[in-house]
Amino acid sequence: MVNVQNFKNMGYFKDNFTDWLIANKNLQRPKQLAGYMDAIANNLLTPMIGSDTLINDIDNAIHYVNGQEKVREALDLLYDFFKRLHAIAENGGANSAKARTILKQHNIKSSNTSNWTSVIDAYKLFMKDLIRNGSVRSSSTHYRVTPWNKDIDKIKKIESEVQAFNGTDSLLARFNNQADAFISTVMRASFFFSKKDAKDRFTKISKAILHNNTLPARKSIDNTIQSKIGSQLVFLSEDVNTHKKLTINIVRDPDGNKFVRNLIANTTGYKISAGDNSNFQYYIISHIWGDAFDPRNFTNFWNLSIVPAWANFILDKGNSNDLLAKQLINTFKAVCFKYYDMNNMNWKSIGKNVNEMMPDSQFVVHGSYTINVIDNKKNGDFGTINPEPITV
Repeated sequence: MVNVQNFKNMGYFKDNFTDWLIANKNLQRPKQLAGYMDAIANNLLTPMIGSDTLINDIDNAIHYVNGQEKVREALDLLYDFFKRLHAIAENGGANSAKARTILKQHNIKSSNTSNWTSVIDAYKLFMKDLIRNGSVRSSSTHYRVTPWNKDIDKIKKIESEVQAFNGTDSLLARFNNQADAFISTVMRASFFFSKKDAKDRFTKISKAILHNNTLPARKSIDNTIQSKIGSQLVFLSEDVNTHKKLTINIVRDPDGNKFVRNLIANTTGYKISAGDNSNFQYYIISHIWGDAFDPRNFTNFWNLSIVPAWANFILDKGNSNDLLAKQLINTFKAVCFKYYDMNNMNWKSIGKNVNEMMPDSQFVVHGSYTINVIDNKKNGDFGTINPEPITV
């Protein structure tokens, strides 16, 4: 019997699991096999989904009936995930490059996934022994499984994307599967706005918030974000610096981008998404940080770019786990951060913190890029457009 009543080390019963491997498996290096559980938690789960719950909270979960069910579900999921990831990476099929990219991104060898499949398989038997022989006793006390559900869903989403046929694969293949070459092409074909216009718009929005003036925002279906106070429609949030309630008077955009189109036209003279009258054909206005329902984001130039329609379908996938989407979005953010000098914007004046605006550095494709900058139209019909080199 494996007894864990006096168990002291936290996580997944590592010492007891090692003892179990020695007693039940003919292994030369049982400690090494047990240590693969640490590798799964530290080298894959933490960097990939930002949590090691599925491994390092087993010791807490296993004492409760609903917790035991979640541990079983998670172990089955991880076993299948590693097995499929290894198979896809090795089979040379359409998605093998995608699987290999994920492994390379986290410095994982294909052989690691094979080893991890073996250790999860052994751990499932170890856990059954713990429960069957009474080494751990389930309790009716409620155990919170919400973190388990979230992490399980994240793994399922990644697994689904790895197995899915991705239309961007053929696009990226035209660039010899080099993300930097693809992103450089998108950047060179995209348009940004002048530093002065971005600064002036930021100041105007911060003053509007200070004086309770009304700002435009895209409609949200979430009544906890946008609702009415009396007859006034408001955006509801929290000042992340003071943690005080933040209420901003808003007017909803009639079609989702009209205020942005008008802002661009009035500032630069150029029309976009205006049919045959558009100066930009097959281009789309992209909100780089998204959250267009937030009036602080909707018409701020640091959040706006005019991008080719064929690139926007990737840029607007803010919640995607697809590597190319993450790289494109975060490199765009890094370019905006550098070009607009966003570190020195007065984020406190709009209830934001610069740290929440930072791109995810692990997905920024560093290099030298060229962007197009549209200047204010000043006294002319159109603002000048000039190339601007940016290194991130």
